Amino acid sequence: VPLVGIGAVTLEQMYPLTLGANIGTTVTAFLAALTTIEVTGVQIALVQLLFNVSGILVWFPIPFMRRVPLRLARELGKQAAQRRWVAFVYVIAVFFCVPLALLALSSAGPVALYTVVGTVLLAVLAFVVYEAVRRSRPHWLPRALRTYEWVPAPPSAPPWCLWAPYWCPPFCRGTPSRLHASAAAPAARHRRGAHAARAA
Repeated sequence: VPLVGIGAVTLEQMYPLTLGANIGTTVTAFLAALTTIEVTGVQIALVQLLFNVSGILVWFPIPFMRRVPLRLARELGKQAAQRRWVAFVYVIAVFFCVPLALLALSSAGPVALYTVVGTVLLAVLAFVVYEAVRRSRPHWLPRALRTYEWVPAPPSAPPWCLWAPYWCPPFCRGTPSRLHASAAAPAARHRRGAHAARAA
């Protein structure tokens, strides 16, 4: 990550290195599990290894599939650079909230798990279809849905800073969004023009 941040390695070059590192960590855990007599440790190590290998087989060999995680990484990096709280929320959500939610759903039974996972997959499929239609056949969509201008821009500060600004840590504060700046520019020009007209 620091090498990509300073520009020594491109994101495309770091992508296979990250995938290889994931395989390396799973092999280390598998070798450590072989030293015990417990079957469950070996099973968990195999699950982790096969999960990472299957993920690589899905997202790396096909060229157009590689662009999906790379594009998501670039967008997340831009958002985190403009709003530092996005990185904090991402880490908490991905590494804590999502695993705990899946654990709770698996404990609740297969019906609850399949219902929630099926709903999420349908939502993802609907977004993929919408994006494909928006790019190839935009005239099929209503005029308001042909662009993403209807999506509200995320705030430059997290919501808890609005509730308790004095307790907002410095790392949460980021630079103002370019989207907000571009939206505020026409109004500022209009105000300057009005002041100039009154002064004349």
